Amino acid sequence: MTDAISPQLRYADGLHVRYAETQPVDGSTVLLLNPWPESLYAWEALWPRLSERARLVAIDLPGFGKSEARDDLYSPRAMGQFLITLIDEWQLGRPHVFGPDVG
Repeated sequence: MTDAISPQLRYADGLHVRYAETQPVDGSTVLLLNPWPESLYAWEALWPRLSERARLVAIDLPGFGKSEARDDLYSPRAMGQFLITLIDEWQLGRPHVFGPDVG
């Protein structure tokens, strides 16, 4: 179990993306997207409990938190394609994706 979120930076689709992750638990991966106008810290209270059940990967969507912004990503279709690219580049397989609000 991981008690605290420990953010790092990593590239996805040419952008620096702030993210945090836990170790795999049972093969399941959950990609957590931040609500507007928050960051990956929106998951802080749930992080310890969720990390007992799955590998967690939380990101700051581009333009939020500490992730770089890019003007062409501010539409649902473009953001969706960005997420597909991130999942492929980071080799997340077929994660469960949870995104409240704009996430």
